[in-house]
Order: sequence, then structure tokens, then C-alpha cells
Amino acid sequence: MRCAVLCLMLLAVATSCEDEHEPTETPPPRIWPLAASALPLPTLPTSFPATGPAAPRRIVSLTPSATELIAVLGFEDRLVGRSRWCDVPASVQQLPDLGGLEDFQAERIADLRPDLVVLFDMLPDLRRVLETDFGIRCCSHRAEREADVFEGLRAVAKALDAEARGEALIRAIQTGLDALTQREARADPPRVLVMLDRNPPFVACPGSFVDLLLRAAGGVNAVMQPPLPRPWCQLHAEAMLDLAPDVILDLSIGENPAAALAAGEAFWRRFPQLPAVKNGRVHLLEAPVLVRPGPRMVAAAELLARIIKTR
Repeated sequence: MRCAVLCLMLLAVATSCEDEHEPTETPPPRIWPLAASALPLPTLPTSFPATGPAAPRRIVSLTPSATELIAVLGFEDRLVGRSRWCDVPASVQQLPDLGGLEDFQAERIADLRPDLVVLFDMLPDLRRVLETDFGIRCCSHRAEREADVFEGLRAVAKALDAEARGEALIRAIQTGLDALTQREARADPPRVLVMLDRNPPFVACPGSFVDLLLRAAGGVNAVMQPPLPRPWCQLHAEAMLDLAPDVILDLSIGENPAAALAAGEAFWRRFPQLPAVKNGRVHLLEAPVLVRPGPRMVAAAELLARIIKTR
């Protein structure tokens, strides 16, 4: 889960504190070990306009969601480098691993001779060096907030000179989310706490990309008023008790589901008074399924709808 926290630049806004509760018998969490690649892609038109004259020939993508978007839009064979976290589609795992947020090196990227580098907008210094010192065109995009999701997709599609393809994908995603929202609408939606990490407790707040999927899935964010206008926040243990969520989605599986289940069970047993814990509605879910605002957003929201209805 540490990789997801780094990729999303989760910012701490409070100090965590631990409640000392006597462990009690509570139903164990349910684990959903689903990789992002297990979710279906949206159905797109079988024919797209021809690739534009400004389309790049060699692409480095440093964001997982953009890497899959680039492939879906027809440029998979032009990818020449990736970040440590880019693992979908499977073919990109054979590409040079250029590191993560804290250790990207402009020289290593430039050695691959890309004519486009796609990166998070939280890396302005790297972009400046690539553009100024190496003359490499860059496309930076935001992906944390609901308001940024589709503009980020458009920015990448434009950089690929594939705007028509990008708009077709966006329409498919929006249509799918709208249909799911109507199908899952309910008078009394469950209050859902989406925890990105347990130590310290980081949660998805209103306005986040995850919150968009949660609403489409028929839930409402238990964090109704975030402490700061940020899409992610660190939560006091006492505040978590006050939220009293009906459902908890714990995204702390990481690379070892068995170990995560044991750790999750021990953690949530400390909060037997939470409705979600008491009623056996704590679900452990592999993080990349929910924290990548890319082509599989509709499938991720549909999975969420299934999970939050599971009892």
C-alpha cells in the first residue's frame, strides 16, 4: 500500500493516535485480492480517426493511469519507459523501470530518447529539467481530485494527438458511470469509509477521485466534511469512531494478501463499536483497483457497488 500512498502524494493533516481497546470477537474482514488488470475495459468504437501528425513515436509514462490510457488509445507499442508502479498492460513490465516519485532521474529518462514524457503535475522540477536541459516535450496531469479526472484524460489524449479517441473513451466512461449511478441510487445510502492506509490512517475525502466512484456505486462518503480542502487526509482514531461508517473499504492489501488479512483483522478488532466492524462489513481491497483514474473506472465503480452491498 506504501506505493499507492507515494503515487497519490497523500498529505498528512493530523497526527494519528491509537485507541487502546480490548480485542473482542468480531466478524473477520473479507478480502478481495483483485488486480487492476482483472477489471474489464470499456467498449470503444472499433475504428478511430488516423493518428495525427503530431503523435509521438517514443513515449515515457511515469503515471500508472496514463500508461494504461496510452495503451488503450492505441500507443502501447510506442511506450519505451515506465515508472515503478506502471504494471498494466502486462507488456509494459518489460520496459525499463525508471523509479518512483522520489528517485526519477532526468538523465535516465533522456537516455531513452523519448519525444513525450507523461508525468504527474507534482513533479515540476523534473518537467523543467526535461524540457529545458534536454528539449523533451512533457505532459503533466492531475489525478487526485474528481474535478481533475476527465481533464487529465483529455490532456494525455491531446499530447498523443488523439483527441477524438480520448473523447470517445471519456464518453464511454461517463455513460457507464451515469448508468451505474441511476441503477444503484437508494434513499438511504450506506456511509462508507475508504481507508487508503492504516498506519497512519489515511482516508478518501469528498472531492477525491475515489469519492466519484463511491457515489456512482450507491454509497456516501462517511467523511462528510474533510478537515482541509484536500482529496485525502489523515484521520485521528477518535474521529474514525465518530464517523461510525456502515461499510469500511480497507485498501491496505499490498503485495501479500494473507499477511494483510491478518493485520487487518487485528487492526479492526480494536474498534468493535464501529457498525461496519460489528456487522462484518469490513472489506480489504487491492489498492490499484480504486486509485487509478484511468480506462477501468466504470468497472472499478461496479466492483464497489457489489462490495458495499455484500453482507
